Amino acid sequence: MKPLLTYILALLIVGLFYQCNTNATLKTAAEKEYGFEADSGYILKKQAIDILAQAGYEYYSNKDPKVRDSVDLNAADIKLTDTIGKFYKLKNGNYLACIEDIIHTDRPAVKVLTELDKSGKVLRSEGYFSGMYFCCWINKYEGFRKYGSYFSLSTCSTGSAYCSESTHLFKAITPQNSGIYSFIFSGWCPSLETSCQLTSIMEIKNDTVTMHYKNEQIKEDEDGKTQIIKTEKFDIKYINQENQWIALDSTKIREFPI
Repeated sequence: MKPLLTYILALLIVGLFYQCNTNATLKTAAEKEYGFEADSGYILKKQAIDILAQAGYEYYSNKDPKVRDSVDLNAADIKLTDTIGKFYKLKNGNYLACIEDIIHTDRPAVKVLTELDKSGKVLRSEGYFSGMYFCCWINKYEGFRKYGSYFSLSTCSTGSAYCSESTHLFKAITPQNSGIYSFIFSGWCPSLETSCQLTSIMEIKNDTVTMHYKNEQIKEDEDGKTQIIKTEKFDIKYINQENQWIALDSTKIREFPI
């Protein structure tokens, strides 16, 4: 009886070892090289450099390469273990990744959107340009999100006491087009008497996007303290036409210095 139990136990151990070894060999090259094992995750600098090296994208020559702001970190200041990108796994098994371009430091602030296959090969890439720096990103990866069947990527506009955010929604990689205004902070409201902050909450229903906007007029006292003196709320619906989001009524949003 004991020899039989020993034999069965040995078979179980061998089977378990084989199963673990098989699972390890079933990992795709993208999973092994870049750590793309979950449905979503983050990309480190050492992984990003490899992806960016093969992710060529069109560089618009009308953008002055000297406009990159000095507040941006030099690529050498970013550690290999720092997170500078994010990825999502697609239904077809490929991956959609968004990475800050740190290998072309002479270019304006750019987020590179790439689709990679299971082998880690870049199939397509597009550059999404912002202003002098990413004023509307809290960090280097949170501006790339997923809403149901849509992915979103934020681009920023910058200026003197000015920052705005546009949200680009897509189901597959598309070139950068006009986005949906989702945040605007300007030193002055249209009235030029107080400063304004326009924020929003996005609601997606089927292929219609409703932006619930809130405009706050802010006044600064003589002692430097600020107070909200007026709040206004309004909604704008957007529909997608030829890969561009069009406001059904843009009258209200055009009141702002955008």
